[in-house]
Amino acid sequence: MDEETLLRIHGSGYIEAIKNDAQVVMASFNSWNGVKLHGQKYLLTDVLKEIWDLMDLLLEIITDNGSARMFCQSCPQSINAGVDMFMVTEAWQDLYFNTISQVQTGEISMGRIDDAVRRILRVKARAGNTRCQKPSKRKHALQSDILGADEHRSISRQAVRESLVLLKNNQSVLPIDRSSNVLVLVKQQKNQISNRWMVNDMARQ
Repeated sequence: MDEETLLRIHGSGYIEAIKNDAQVVMASFNSWNGVKLHGQKYLLTDVLKEIWDLMDLLLEIITDNGSARMFCQSCPQSINAGVDMFMVTEAWQDLYFNTISQVQTGEISMGRIDDAVRRILRVKARAGNTRCQKPSKRKHALQSDILGADEHRSISRQAVRESLVLLKNNQSVLPIDRSSNVLVLVKQQKNQISNRWMVNDMARQ
């Protein structure tokens, strides 16, 4: 796919979000011309941050599906490409110590780290979280009987029921071949309405 098509079709949503003061943008899991987007400095920094003027946070999520340790080994590519913050599960310590080592060896510049820290703190300041305790020390932290209470889950289900949107692909708005069969696999996540950082060991760490 050429750049004009990529930005015109897949980039339009980002442009509008940034214009309307989106605080956080997540780097996609997709690839462009065979290269993962979270390693594309041209798209993440040159286009997203400089041309489209994203002043805030660029986030990448690393899951525990077997790719996490691979990403830990290649984190300098993502950081140097413009990713400011990672959300990691089991391999977070590897990523942490690898990043420190890579800064010490010059593989990642201190200027890039300083820029990432500024962006993270800017978002936290706007949210009023600069003086908050760490999440695990806050009132009601790790109390699954509160965070996962039946009453709260019922309200969440009601919110979903009343806000679900059925998206129809009229006039081929979405770039999906009508003749293709689409299968969505959600595995165990279909019953998990909370993320891993809320009430399990990830929250404590």
